[in-house]
Amino acid sequence: MGVERSAARIATITMKPLTETEGMTTTADETAANPVVGIDQTKGDFQYKVDYAFDAGTGLNEDTVRYISSVKKEAPWILEFRLKALKTFFD
Repeated sequence: MGVERSAARIATITMKPLTETEGMTTTADETAANPVVGIDQTKGDFQYKVDYAFDAGTGLNEDTVRYISSVKKEAPWILEFRLKALKTFFD
């Protein structure tokens, strides 16, 4: 019963991302409605340079399927099965 009471008291907060049109000055009502307003969300925007051991490129085509199959050292019948499935997918 105690768990039900505490679960009932938990309020859900709906947050929306800050758009460029929204100014940095907000009213107390806006801040209460959306606690994300006014926070600089670009601070955590970072990336790592990733060097992949295998790179099949972008997109899905016959060359990609053949490359992946060769990297995985699959049996020829599996490659043929995958190529047939790719043809079915594109048709």
